[in-house]
Amino acid sequence: MLRLALSQLRDQPRRYVSVLLAIVIGVTFLASALLVGSSSTASLRNSLGATYSRADLVIAPTP
Repeated sequence: MLRLALSQLRDQPRRYVSVLLAIVIGVTFLASALLVGSSSTASLRNSLGATYSRADLVIAPTP
């Protein structure tokens, strides 16, 4: 099995390079999406915290 995989890698290197590139692009996209999401959440929490920091009373809906 290993011998077959190595021979295929020697015969068709472009195929494996393209698969590796697709994996790298996918992981990069996922990491950047998670980073943007958590950054947006933190920014929203900070801005709401600054808005209500001087409030004496905040009325919120019950969950």
